[in-house]
Amino acid sequence: MAYRLRNPTNRRKVRGMDATQTLRMARSAIQHGRQATARRLLTQLVEAHPRNETAWLWLSALCEDADQEQACLERVLDINPANSIAWNHLVRLEQLETL
Repeated sequence: MAYRLRNPTNRRKVRGMDATQTLRMARSAIQHGRQATARRLLTQLVEAHPRNETAWLWLSALCEDADQEQACLERVLDINPANSIAWNHLVRLEQLETL
């Protein structure tokens, strides 16, 4: 199952925003316990910048189910097959599935 990007019009909202600035805002939201806000920001960021490895990785940590998390991690690996964090998390997901 692929991670579904909800609204293609969100691209316009984030395109003018610097990706680094959006990542900082998402990190701040996570640190302050606002996961929904962080998820929204990261979703908008990957819609506008679909090859942003960091945004996909962070988004994977905020997914509400394992299928979405796996899809995000696989996207990270499509962008950078050497991303050891994504590989480690995929292995962990597979181990959880076998329990």
